[in-house]
Amino acid sequence: MSDNVSIASAASVMDGTVGVDHVWLRRLQRALDETECPASLDDALRPLWTSFPDEIDAGDLQAAVDGQRELWRDLLYSAAGGFDLHQSYLLDWAVAIYVYTLGDPKVFRVVNREMFNSDRCKPGMTGGVSDGLRACLPYICFLINALEALPASYVFKGTVLRGVKHVYPSPDNHDPVGHFSVGKRLAWYEFKSTSKEPEVMTREHFCDVKAGPRTKFSIDVIHGYDISKFSFFQGNESEYEVLLLPMSQFVVVHAEKNIIDPKDTVSLQRSGFPDSVHLRQVEARHAPATAGGQEAQEQEDVALARALRQSEETFLEERERERERLQRPQLDLDAPVPQHHGHHGTAYATTQQPQAPPMSGQQIPDTGRGLQQPIKPQPITPLRPAPAPHHARTAPAPQHGTDYGYPTTPCAHLGVERQEVVHAMQQPKAPAPRPPIGQQIPGDWRWHKISKVNLMVFLFSAHVLGH
Repeated sequence: MSDNVSIASAASVMDGTVGVDHVWLRRLQRALDETECPASLDDALRPLWTSFPDEIDAGDLQAAVDGQRELWRDLLYSAAGGFDLHQSYLLDWAVAIYVYTLGDPKVFRVVNREMFNSDRCKPGMTGGVSDGLRACLPYICFLINALEALPASYVFKGTVLRGVKHVYPSPDNHDPVGHFSVGKRLAWYEFKSTSKEPEVMTREHFCDVKAGPRTKFSIDVIHGYDISKFSFFQGNESEYEVLLLPMSQFVVVHAEKNIIDPKDTVSLQRSGFPDSVHLRQVEARHAPATAGGQEAQEQEDVALARALRQSEETFLEERERERERLQRPQLDLDAPVPQHHGHHGTAYATTQQPQAPPMSGQQIPDTGRGLQQPIKPQPITPLRPAPAPHHARTAPAPQHGTDYGYPTTPCAHLGVERQEVVHAMQQPKAPAPRPPIGQQIPGDWRWHKISKVNLMVFLFSAHVLGH
């Protein structure tokens, strides 16, 4: 049931009030203890339509109650109903929960407004409680009894969400991080409707998806009641509602400012995403009876705030590490895995990569187990440039602007210019010229070629001249 359909300003004030009014908690609890719980739902609702006739029509509310009684009289306790309730659970208790979820008449609006009433502690009130709240107390007591009588399967513990169309502390002073500072404690004195389903937050009566001021509360609940089976909203309109009891207390775990311009109600791009507030439910407590009790609670709050700050820092660090991990470039799984070295210079090779034939003295990897095996490192002989051919050493080096496209930068480790090497590599392999007969062969001409015909002519000439 969406209690956000009430006046937006009133709902935002109730949700965003930081701090705990221990005096009001004590007075409210005392008023509930002194109220006699009615025997029937009719007795619990009668003061409501009597005190608030403009907001609650007696005929409409009675018709809703009678109709639901007739519908659930047999279905509530049958296997077909799916409620899994024993006969000891009163029919009026189930209808009381249903009444709270009604969209019309809005009983929830009247009850919650009176429980939070900002004039609740004004002087002159009987016991510090207004007449309007006294008219609501019978139904409040009846509803609390109905919730606490539910089986354990209806008790909810986990994370729930709540959305309001407001920013804190106000659109003119938009600072949710400062308003909901980590470790601060706050109390919700009235019933609070929340949802287990994130999709519900996108609906119109909650945060919606349109531009404007919006805040989403994420609450770690330790004790709530899943009332979705009793709700007026079923099927596609189900709100997966978890109801929190009045006087629940919470501490702020984290707050984040996402709204860019809370006053822009046209452009979602200029408005931004809803602000986010993370709360954790704690044990509900009343005002300490002594000054020592007040001091002890303050010390506990300080310790809790310190722990929550550390938790928030850890959360932010983990989120930053995850963001860095996602920004890293993805590895190409199809690329070959290069061989790497261990801490002591030992090379490792996996069995998934093709292995070269083992060298002398090398340990053969055990590929049967699929484990990485150490390989004895082999000495690496530095590469030396091959001697350039004779014609490459004697050919003139190309000048700048040639079509080779390489600058004439000296290569210190080669002793020649890079352009000369490239030029030599690109020259065609022409046969070496034959020297004239009688010319001395150079000592560095290693591949002098003489044909058989020339050799025979030379030997024959020498024989003739000798005779």
